[in-house]
Amino acid sequence: MIEIDTGMLAIFVTVLLSIISLAAWLGALWQRVKGQGETIEDNRKLAERERERIHTDNRLDHAKIFDQLEKINSYIRNNKH
Repeated sequence: MIEIDTGMLAIFVTVLLSIISLAAWLGALWQRVKGQGETIEDNRKLAERERERIHTDNRLDHAKIFDQLEKINSYIRNNKH
């Protein structure tokens, strides 16, 4: 039979508890990183949709401005002739 003194038993128990706590810590960190990755992806999609909306609004605003400029140009040219 193998005899283990109390010093070796204490070291084994300490190492075992350290490995278990390290595994739990890494698992918690992994879940947190995974959640952050999903949040980042959601934010990217939201930002892309918002950017597209702004571009569409800008195109409409520019179209209105050019229509008004065309009306002004037409008014000026018609009054001069």
